[in-house]
Amino acid sequence: MEQNTVFRTALKGYHKMQVMVRLDGLNALILAVENGSMSREEALKEAESLTRKPLQKALGGFRTEDVDACLTALQAVLRGERP
Repeated sequence: MEQNTVFRTALKGYHKMQVMVRLDGLNALILAVENGSMSREEALKEAESLTRKPLQKALGGFRTEDVDACLTALQAVLRGERP
């Protein structure tokens, strides 16, 4: 992702560790596609399984709007779209 993203803290937002794991997984899939070590179709299947389970909420978590926007942008990149 080309822009810097800052996740603001919310009273009850997405669990921070779960968000970081999901971001790390999506970024790894994007790199794998860009490096040619994985096809886009394989990466999309992996991304689907990675994002299937909803993120839990926690006190002092990341704001849902910030995270949702970032995840949407990463998934667009993975599909070959440039937001």
